[in-house]
Amino acid sequence: TDADGTIVGYLWTSSIDGTIGTTASFSTSSLSAGTHTITFTVTDDDGAASAPVTRSLTINAPSNQPPTAVIDSISPSPAALGSTVTFTGHGTDADGYISGYLWESSIDGTIGNTASFSSSSLSAGTHTISLIVYDDDGASSQPVTLSLTVGEAQVEVILDNGSPGTSYTG
Repeated sequence: TDADGTIVGYLWTSSIDGTIGTTASFSTSSLSAGTHTITFTVTDDDGAASAPVTRSLTINAPSNQPPTAVIDSISPSPAALGSTVTFTGHGTDADGYISGYLWESSIDGTIGNTASFSSSSLSAGTHTISLIVYDDDGASSQPVTLSLTVGEAQVEVILDNGSPGTSYTG
């Protein structure tokens, strides 16, 4: 209130975000995370400003949601030893974006770091393949896994024992 005139200006400021309002009351959802000192002053029609009124207000940063990993395909599966295997996956992040990938084999260790890649150097055996994705805030997904069997290449050996048509496949 102004005993000798009318209030004509309102100013709300934040120690972090600067001017945040210019009306008697307002709502906002855009304050930055941190502890703000909120200051309110009014100006009357003679240009006189009131003494500032201050309050402290803490805005907590939203918590980061971890991303989710998805293995789209591993092909072929099973695979012959030495054959090229293609791995394809993706991730989703509700509050950011995917910034990294980690593909691992229970036999060969780290085998890839992109959404899709191919490898022809997997060892023989039954691999547990896992994919973890990372988001832009550094959070990681839970690993998702699939099994991949890499077998010995089929070799046909022809035994020449003097008999025509004798062969062995192993």
